[in-house]
Amino acid sequence: ISHVFEHDPSKSKEAEDLLEYIERFNELFSRGKYEYAAIYAANCPRGILRNIETMKKFKDISRMNGKVLPLLRYFEALISTSTAVKHPFPAVMTQEAIKCALSEKRLDLVMHWVTRQRLTFSEEAGDVIFAYGEVEPHNRPKCLALAQIVYSQCGSHRKAALCLCKQGQVCGAMEYLQQFKHSPLDDYVYLLKHCPTAELIRCLTQEGNGKPASLSIGATVLSLLNTGHKEHSLWLLKEIEKEDVLEQAILNETVCTVEGWKKIADLCAEEKHEKLSQEIISILTSQEGVVEIFPDDDNAKIMEHVFL
Repeated sequence: ISHVFEHDPSKSKEAEDLLEYIERFNELFSRGKYEYAAIYAANCPRGILRNIETMKKFKDISRMNGKVLPLLRYFEALISTSTAVKHPFPAVMTQEAIKCALSEKRLDLVMHWVTRQRLTFSEEAGDVIFAYGEVEPHNRPKCLALAQIVYSQCGSHRKAALCLCKQGQVCGAMEYLQQFKHSPLDDYVYLLKHCPTAELIRCLTQEGNGKPASLSIGATVLSLLNTGHKEHSLWLLKEIEKEDVLEQAILNETVCTVEGWKKIADLCAEEKHEKLSQEIISILTSQEGVVEIFPDDDNAKIMEHVFL
């Protein structure tokens, strides 16, 4: 307490009152009156017991049969009084409070805290909720919606968009991202990596409303390949082949290089799609500045750039 008043000795009476308050809290705590101690701490003057140190005291107390975890009591008391006592709930403790509530299967509490805007949101807090939905599938829709709120509020927009995609709102995710960046290519690749659905792939690679596609076909296929989603990259290529627009896609490519398309052709060959592989090679060799070389000692086709 002394550090609070070290520059203002005239307030020694208030310092004494605070010390007395802390002593009363310690007495309640030592007697195992954790619920009362939590409420007492939450309403303390100057917020002197609304801190990490006090949280650790409650965290060290083991569960008692048939009773609410003392740490959860502390968080409930702090959060319910944060507005009244004008002490915003800090981000670090927000994350701990969410972890604690979810460890006790109290998603209802987290929903209440998040929707009432009682917390200080952070990406880490959103991650905790998102992860809980992954291990509790029946609560996944609620967790995605809550995590989306948290991510959006703290500015982690790509993760908010991912939550939308995983809720089946792909178009909504695209519109959401476009509010914040003119061309969020990194965010699109992030979504492809973590939610490579057919709907998302179509949305990113098709033109719409007079606007160009968000990602080129080649860039999308390579992104899927580089993030371990081979089956999705092949699916996209076969869809393009069926629509008879593969040549147009390659010739209009502005991002994926000839070497990139050669890598794609090699993948097709490896996966027993020789016809598709040969078609890509044929389109590439028809371009000015690209030749196909057949080494005498190897029948393999090698693509090389020839800079004329």
